[in-house]
Amino acid sequence: SSSTKTLKYWSAGSPGFVYLPKNGNTDIISVQGSIMGYNDFNMGHGEMTLSQGDRLMIFTDGISEMSCTDGRPLGDRRMLKLINNLKDLDTVEAKNQFIVGLDTLRGDLAQDDDITYVFIDIM
Repeated sequence: SSSTKTLKYWSAGSPGFVYLPKNGNTDIISVQGSIMGYNDFNMGHGEMTLSQGDRLMIFTDGISEMSCTDGRPLGDRRMLKLINNLKDLDTVEAKNQFIVGLDTLRGDLAQDDDITYVFIDIM
């Protein structure tokens, strides 16, 4: 809700989203939900209040599972470290620098999955 700045979210086995509060620690927000198609399907859900100046990043698993030159996947910790360094940049510059960071970590390795993400600034 834009008037109350309340965010309601659901998950059916997808990765969480990154929450970059204007004042506070960057974190991945996730809820447990089963993958669609299972007999015991369970839709995870949550709710949070956002503040002006907060930022969200919604992403596909192609980012956190991306292969890096050290032979390991990027993972949530390294992704958060990369994103946290972009916290004070405007959305366009953050997007550009995020790609530069991913390209640096991937090096010459082939991109083996989609890399899709959206930054959302809370006004």
